Amino acid sequence: MRRYFSEYYDFFDRKILLTFAGSLIFQILQIAAYPIVLAQSLNNQSYENTSIGAFVSVSWIVMLFVSPFVPRIVRFAGYLHTNTISFVLTVVSFIIIHQSANAYWIFVSAVLMGFALIIRWINCDTLVVKLCTPEARGKAIGLHEALMGLGIGLGSLLFVVGDIKTVMEICIGLAVIGQIFFFMTGLGADQYVADVEESQGGFTYSLIFVALIAAFVAGLIENSSIAFFPLHFESAGYPLAVSAVFVSSFGFGGTVLQPPLGWVADRYGYAFSQGLCALVLIASCLAVLAFSMAPAIMLIVLFFLGGAAGGLNTLAVIEVGKSLNMKQMPAAMTAIAVAYTIGSILGPLVSGSVLGSFQNTGMILFFGVTSILFGVVLLVQRKA
Repeated sequence: MRRYFSEYYDFFDRKILLTFAGSLIFQILQIAAYPIVLAQSLNNQSYENTSIGAFVSVSWIVMLFVSPFVPRIVRFAGYLHTNTISFVLTVVSFIIIHQSANAYWIFVSAVLMGFALIIRWINCDTLVVKLCTPEARGKAIGLHEALMGLGIGLGSLLFVVGDIKTVMEICIGLAVIGQIFFFMTGLGADQYVADVEESQGGFTYSLIFVALIAAFVAGLIENSSIAFFPLHFESAGYPLAVSAVFVSSFGFGGTVLQPPLGWVADRYGYAFSQGLCALVLIASCLAVLAFSMAPAIMLIVLFFLGGAAGGLNTLAVIEVGKSLNMKQMPAAMTAIAVAYTIGSILGPLVSGSVLGSFQNTGMILFFGVTSILFGVVLLVQRKA
């Protein structure tokens, strides 16, 4: 285990640390804070949960359609300008929803945020690949993906600070800081464009079939949880601040448990680690049903639920990073992003529809059934 952790230090230099810092801040804003702001704003206007789920899914639908064009955007704009576009769209999205409660403008805000998120996500993932040696590439990408969990944890805590308006104002300030980190990398456009143009190549999707399914399940559970856990726990009698702490525990689990999970994957293989995640997901869902009114237990359960959900995506990315060559990497990373995005679209749609069903346990039951089906896929794939 000690040797595993020490390997992370080999690729840390100024440029990649600044990239990680900037990416983390935008994870806080785009992945965590924005969906909660969106859901709470609509809930305050008495929208049905199904409608809220549809609005939350808008950003991910935009990401699904925009993702194939991101490499072209990067080639045209370069690394720094691509992140600048993401920064501007992120700030505009928060300003729109801050100034207007109109459903049309909220929809426009969600569209802009989806565009901002996907270009930053793929751009930063590809940049991490560029900055690292081939030996460190898989772990570096996995660590970058694990920042999503940390972003969820920190972003959720913003709602302990103040009301929705205050959180949005803080988010705009944080976006400026994140963009400053990207500027400080000092990476020019020309150098990066050449790398993007060379990174082409095909591969067979069957090589990463389980990784794609894992990313789909991760997207489904993570983004449904971010948007709807606050509403789920509020309906159980918890105030928003406490619900936000629960979501924060979910997010921190998605970060803290990733290095140990990576060590397990190195020692016992990806199939074993994915199966372990599936078992933890199932057990966590059962625990949420049994101990929903015990706050201390909920914090622990949601920590492991977030770790297992985030772990599925991290394992998928690391497996791709280690299994494929550099020319295959952009197409594979885009495929993983698309699988995660499809899960992020369907998850909130279904979760919003079933949130209040079965005595307010519908979403948790949905997570549990999905986890069981993923376990079945692992068993079938292992026997094949």
